[in-house]
Amino acid sequence: MKPLALVATLALAGVAGYGLFSVPAFQQTLSANDQVPNHFIMAPPAVTGAVAQPFGMLVAQASSPIDTLLAQLKPEEAPATTPAPAPAPRSSNAKVDESALRYFAQQGDTVRLQREIERLRALYPGWQPPADPLADDYVPDPDITEIWELYSKGDYAGARAAIEAKQAKDPTFSPTEDLQSSLALGEAGQRLRIASESGNYAEVIAIAANHEQLLVCHSVDNLWRLAQAFIAVGTPNRALDAYRYILTTCTDTAERYSTMQKAIENFDRKTVEELLALEKPGPSGVGEFAALRVDLARSAIAAALEEGGAEPSQEDISIFEAALAQTDAPEDMRLLGYFELDRNRPNEARRLFQRAYDS
Repeated sequence: MKPLALVATLALAGVAGYGLFSVPAFQQTLSANDQVPNHFIMAPPAVTGAVAQPFGMLVAQASSPIDTLLAQLKPEEAPATTPAPAPAPRSSNAKVDESALRYFAQQGDTVRLQREIERLRALYPGWQPPADPLADDYVPDPDITEIWELYSKGDYAGARAAIEAKQAKDPTFSPTEDLQSSLALGEAGQRLRIASESGNYAEVIAIAANHEQLLVCHSVDNLWRLAQAFIAVGTPNRALDAYRYILTTCTDTAERYSTMQKAIENFDRKTVEELLALEKPGPSGVGEFAALRVDLARSAIAAALEEGGAEPSQEDISIFEAALAQTDAPEDMRLLGYFELDRNRPNEARRLFQRAYDS
């Protein structure tokens, strides 16, 4: 280690917290006895609509950023399933259960609201949705409301128990298809998180393969967990595709920033630069990853002070100097001072040390 390396390391102490947003279980690794499926097979469904598509569905698109990620994801031992037959149209005189439709309207969930309208139209020919699903004259079924509230809280077991209680009181009651599929998906997400936190990464991959609707931007934590599972089982390129998918598809600023932190933690600088290129400008016009670029520059300068350390790029030096001009952070002044001293520029080093002392 060079004589100045220890000081540089101390100067970086304030940066060490970056990239630590990973779920604790992500920091585990598979033991030698862990079994990972040898082959993964996945046939993606047809892609419809213009909305952002789940991770797995984009495999079918050659131009997508993840066209190879889930091409062989589903475990071959997963049993084939037979699609359930479409429900037969019912009598136009039958009473239409609009409880789910009203609930979605009250929650402002327009996606599920539209899906429920389409389902009811197919089931009840001639039925028309209410002009105002939020009309005051509608009295919601409190049992149905309770079921959806339990679901919204993530209490899936409670929701199923409430369904059973409702059916016991009313044998003609049948939960809507949306409720059933929503519960199944919620339970799958719960199993995925449990598998991730227990270090069962093969199970994480298997669950994701069978429930691709979990891999969407509004459930970005599932994507992070899948990426970490890919890293743990030795397929980091698929993890990279997961991060790339988030950065090209998802828009939440904080989640994009955390995704980039995870990428920095798991990949080398060259790979990280490829992801940084997906940066979007912030409201002020400054790139959303500007602070991370400064951190990378700081790390590169500190690494140069190590014995045999590589020279930082001129871009890193310029980024760090520009940031220092804005912050006047004493620890950064000292770090750059030691770097200048190491480059045999004592006058510049002395100036930086004096600025750090005076600040």
